[in-house]
Amino acid sequence: TTAQDIHFSNFYTNTLNVNPAETGYFTGHYRFCLAYRDQYRTVANPYQTISANFDGKIIKRYWNYVVGYGLLMNFDKAGDANYNTLQIGIPLAQHLQFNGKTLIISYGILPALYYNSLDYTYLTFQEQFTGTQYDPDIEISEAIDMNSTTFFDLSAGIQATYKPKNNQSYTLGVAFYNINNPNISFYKEDNVRLQPRYLFHGNAILSVTSNIDVIPGFKMQFQGKQPEFHFGGMGIFY
Repeated sequence: TTAQDIHFSNFYTNTLNVNPAETGYFTGHYRFCLAYRDQYRTVANPYQTISANFDGKIIKRYWNYVVGYGLLMNFDKAGDANYNTLQIGIPLAQHLQFNGKTLIISYGILPALYYNSLDYTYLTFQEQFTGTQYDPDIEISEAIDMNSTTFFDLSAGIQATYKPKNNQSYTLGVAFYNINNPNISFYKEDNVRLQPRYLFHGNAILSVTSNIDVIPGFKMQFQGKQPEFHFGGMGIFY
């Protein structure tokens, strides 16, 4: 048995869910992000995901590096039985500047706690069908006394940014999620684990005119048999 991580398509703004090395890498003092998505609206109970995060930074000018810190919270509800996933993580990163700040190497980690729960009262079982109707008062033989689990998860990432000009940059990064392959079973069955996820991403900031920039980007990730490919871009008018 395997499982799949929470994922978003708007990777260009929800950066802390892309790579912990992005923590604290932005212009300004603080950054906030709130994202919501739902999917499979044709089913009875659509899947819903909420992400809220913020990050800041500490600048060490003498040593020519920046330390990023933040808080990441993800909540996901799936299916008729309200299978809930709550993730609370503390991303940390360091950004090292070289060659007159034209090259920036960043690396970060994301330790996180997960809480999963399931409400069995919304489920129906074959034993509760009498042949003509459904009777919820019929006792079932399934062992469903455990309906939640908590586990620790560790992720890390690294990225490099090259800035030949003030209005031009190129970034490539890679992140490794679920490094410890945590057990996610309600009954601690050893074969029910969250598989490692490998994520590759990149973007460029290109100046078209004096007041227009374009930012193409991509994200590719692989988790077990589930690959995902995202390509997109943004435009900025000053």
